[in-house]
Amino acid sequence: MRDSRLMAVCLCWLVTALSACGGGSNGADDGEPPSPAPTVALSASSTQVASGATVILTWTTQNATRCTASGAWSGPRNTSGSEQVTVAVTSTYVLTCAGTGGSAQAAVSVQATASPPVGPPTVTLSASATSVPPGTAVLLNWSSQNASSCTASGAWSGDRPTSGSEQVTVNADSAFRLACSGDGRTAEAVVQVSVRSLVIKAVQTELDVGRTTTLAFVLRSSGGSEEPVSPSAVAVTDQSIIELFGEGSERVAVALAKGAATVTANYGGQQAAVTLSVVNTPPVAAFGLPELSTVGSEIPLDGTFSSDADGDALTYSWTLAAAPAGSQAAIAGSSSASAALLPDRPGTYEIRLTVRDARVEDVTSSSTIVGIALSGVLPARTYLSGDGPFVMTGASEVASNSTVTFAAGSRIFGQGHELRVAGTLRISGSDAERVELIDVPIVPHSQDAAAPYRIEMAWCDMQGGSFLHPTGAPTYGSFSVADCTLAEVPYMYLWYPVAESQLVRNTFIGCEPVAVLLDGRSSTAETLAIRNNAFVDSQQSSFAPLTAIEIVEVRNPAQLTVAANSFLDVGQTSVRLAAGSYTRRMIDARDNYWGTDELAVIREMVFDETDDPAAPGVISFQPFLTAPDPATPE
Repeated sequence: MRDSRLMAVCLCWLVTALSACGGGSNGADDGEPPSPAPTVALSASSTQVASGATVILTWTTQNATRCTASGAWSGPRNTSGSEQVTVAVTSTYVLTCAGTGGSAQAAVSVQATASPPVGPPTVTLSASATSVPPGTAVLLNWSSQNASSCTASGAWSGDRPTSGSEQVTVNADSAFRLACSGDGRTAEAVVQVSVRSLVIKAVQTELDVGRTTTLAFVLRSSGGSEEPVSPSAVAVTDQSIIELFGEGSERVAVALAKGAATVTANYGGQQAAVTLSVVNTPPVAAFGLPELSTVGSEIPLDGTFSSDADGDALTYSWTLAAAPAGSQAAIAGSSSASAALLPDRPGTYEIRLTVRDARVEDVTSSSTIVGIALSGVLPARTYLSGDGPFVMTGASEVASNSTVTFAAGSRIFGQGHELRVAGTLRISGSDAERVELIDVPIVPHSQDAAAPYRIEMAWCDMQGGSFLHPTGAPTYGSFSVADCTLAEVPYMYLWYPVAESQLVRNTFIGCEPVAVLLDGRSSTAETLAIRNNAFVDSQQSSFAPLTAIEIVEVRNPAQLTVAANSFLDVGQTSVRLAAGSYTRRMIDARDNYWGTDELAVIREMVFDETDDPAAPGVISFQPFLTAPDPATPE
């Protein structure tokens, strides 16, 4: 430093006169250089607080040896540090620090905002459980705001802190109240704890064998209110007496045998039980009734088939639950074990029997179909309306040169008795009202070629019985069967029809084969059309192997048409030339649907001389349909 000043003096002397360079004294000390000026930094932890809040003042200095606070605070302070101050109003805090180099000052202002008004007190109170068994310990928890004191009442009492928890024992329905006060105001909270016991409610506790009762599981309060619950476990002491079904809050108890069993349930640590007693075996009502009866024939009613396993005495009650419109029939001996009904109109009669022991009753019912009796030679030009039904009580006959018509809506119960046709039989149903034939064998009965039979069946349903089944004797006639369903009908022997005949738009279900015989020697050209029929589930016959159609004989000039049919037993022979057949010609079976479009499979469904030389003739089946003909039943 000293060398630098000397150089400056010399330089100044060279330029100007010594006097211009300040040859006089400048007052500077040629000793130590002057001390640096002090600095101070002051800050507040927040510059805006609520009135009455505190802030932290923090300061640091350099080149200072002492500090003094002023403004909103005062007094000496260290040269660095921090201090918490309470700010009641907006204030400025000043700190002045000095050293050998002078002094420095720093200030910070903190704005005080007005405190919000204190709100009313609030209190919350809760219980660890609000529904418990008797003697359960429950934990109460509470907290409050703006409150300085709390007081308990109700199921507990005394002063309590403004927040806390407490365990209490509950033996009855209880209301715990807590009132907390502050600033002259009070808030209250309450929590209810109910004491509820597990109960099994049974609709009945005394049962009869085979009967049921419902068990409901509930929690019942001391005040009587109930809440359904689902038990964690349910058991029965003897499952040979009582069996339980169901889940959730209910079970169905079924009485299996006489005795007693206890049902227990668990829920939430509680257990409940109920004992069910099975004290009686109910009677069983039973009686026999013929399936078919006829008008004017008394129907005996025998209730002695009823029984009671306990050997209890029984009472009987017979009622006519249903009868045809206009019937005045009544049951004779309606309170006896044996009774009788005399039906006065055709139709269905429903008879009900009620038997009772000392405790319970049992009811059963049965129906009989009462029809108009048919047997013997039916009158010529007979027209039987759909007001039947008709019950064949013996073989019936349509005589030669007679016509018998069963109108739409008719039902004929054959009971296996033959309906022999030497004249004309018309089964004349409609799409809306079909004719039903149940177990009616329709047998051709004309052996006079000059007076052939004629059978015309339309819109009918034939179940069982038979149609043109072989009789072992030659018969002469013709037929037309259209829009019918034939189910489980045995071998149909279409023996040399003497006039145009047909099977069209029918459904054959579970039937034995339809056998075709046309010898071409009739005085009129024989024609038989088998068109638009559906064959399904065809059955084997003692007369022929398994097939839908068996062609036994077709000779020129007879005409056989087999077309537009649906053969639905895929892979099974459906059209067969009989072994030893007299046919020896081409059989046209083109344009039929075989349930498949696979040529190899269809070929297996046709049986002719290519399969067995003993079946002379060839069945032509191509082209074939790849979908059912629209006119063929589905």
